[in-house]
Amino acid sequence: MSDVKIYVLHCGTITLDEKVAFGTKHPQLMKVKAQLTPERKRITLPNCAYLVVSKSGLVLIDTGWSRDISPNGVPDADAATDFTSAFIWNLYHGHVGPGQTAMEKLAAMGIRPEDLNCVLFTTLVAERCCAIRDFSERTRLIVAQEESFYSYRHGAFHATYLYSDLPELEQYYFIGTMEGPAWRSLDLFEDGTFELVSTPGHTKGTIAVKVHNKKGEYALLTSDTAFTRRNVDNLEVPAFSNLDTMRLRSLEWLKQEAEKPQCKYVFAPHDPDIPEGVYEF
Repeated sequence: MSDVKIYVLHCGTITLDEKVAFGTKHPQLMKVKAQLTPERKRITLPNCAYLVVSKSGLVLIDTGWSRDISPNGVPDADAATDFTSAFIWNLYHGHVGPGQTAMEKLAAMGIRPEDLNCVLFTTLVAERCCAIRDFSERTRLIVAQEESFYSYRHGAFHATYLYSDLPELEQYYFIGTMEGPAWRSLDLFEDGTFELVSTPGHTKGTIAVKVHNKKGEYALLTSDTAFTRRNVDNLEVPAFSNLDTMRLRSLEWLKQEAEKPQCKYVFAPHDPDIPEGVYEF
């Protein structure tokens, strides 16, 4: 019997310039140029959320896109721009098809938001937390304190400015450990299952999550520090970084962790090589 089940949920897609995902020699310039990349020169990648079933209960990690950006289940520039921003639409051309939001997928599994222990956000950028309103009144919403603080100072990149009417998110603080590139982590439930590791770079408060089973094995969830496993294996820093030096250090740490025999899975949120489904260990 497995101790942990992780359901990979493809909650819509992003369609973007390949150099945003896999690095460029001019990352700051690419932030501008990528908004002008024509559709025929873009690649489409999944936008994932994760449902983790363990002794800690049901935990949803990130939420993916909201139905608000695709009211009819098709790409909708006007709706996406109105709900997020022209900047986010021009960068990602995000859309979510019928039945593909996290709420819709959980409902198809017979799971209600109130059945969740919590929703854990790895970062507050738009594609990770766009559907936060679906859960805000019905379960706990948890984020690193420094990510919450940082997001309000960089509204154009984060989605927090969309949600001024929401109750304040439950925040946690890291403690000093020898884990991760910044030597800070947290055992979220103090039961050894969810290890949250500070991996700054994409944003100041971005985290990786190590989900452990009883045998000492783990799955590694990279958040947007790595868009795909290719970023990890080749140390290709995606163009969208706020702290470029730290993001490389965070990628290097992810690579070290991914290569350990105890690591059973590596889940990057835009990886086309990880099919939707359940992964047990």
